[in-house]
Amino acid sequence: MIEDLKWAAPDRYDILKEFARKNRLMPTLAEAVLWEQIRGKALEYDENRTLRLERLGFHIIRFSNDEIVNSIGNVVKTIQTNLLK
Repeated sequence: MIEDLKWAAPDRYDILKEFARKNRLMPTLAEAVLWEQIRGKALEYDENRTLRLERLGFHIIRFSNDEIVNSIGNVVKTIQTNLLK
């Protein structure tokens, strides 16, 4: 598989390396959120926490960042509807 990798031309390597470094230091919002969740087994922890809360009778509602930013009205309606149950 490693033989299938494409390598940068030597004259462009330093430019591409610096570009990659800057991108790692300044991730997009989506990348930052994803890595925050992946680091330290946050996904596994979140699942375990959800199961514990549900066993205690809590109802968990999840929203994506996109839903909150672009559809806040629907998010609020969903929360209100669930509070009335």
